[in-house]
Amino acid sequence: MNSITYGALNDVSQNEYSHSEEIKSKKNKTASVPVRFTKCEKDFVKREAMSRAMSVSEFVRRRVLDHTLPSKIPPVINRMTYEALCRIGNNINQIAKSANQGFHVVVDKGTLLEIKKVIESGVLQILPQR
Repeated sequence: MNSITYGALNDVSQNEYSHSEEIKSKKNKTASVPVRFTKCEKDFVKREAMSRAMSVSEFVRRRVLDHTLPSKIPPVINRMTYEALCRIGNNINQIAKSANQGFHVVVDKGTLLEIKKVIESGVLQILPQR
């Protein structure tokens, strides 16, 4: 990139700029930076922003300034599976706590195997697709 591309950033290193008070403030943004994308690039940027419930402007601003991005919003099926797995895990923890406190806990082996299958299939549903 040439020195014109950075404009006002020439006076300050990128590291200093990213930690300046101006970046951290909640002031209204008044300066704009026109940028051009191909149709494909624009669609990609829109999808990435939407997947994080962000505006395109906020998404681009955070990416350019090396700010952290929020996690992508998981699909509904993943959220439902995740919540079900959390409930199962909570139940298993309660059983383990009771057993560790000396209470007599009876759990059918077949039930445990069925729970294991549900957990394994649920984990596969919420893992990112590659």
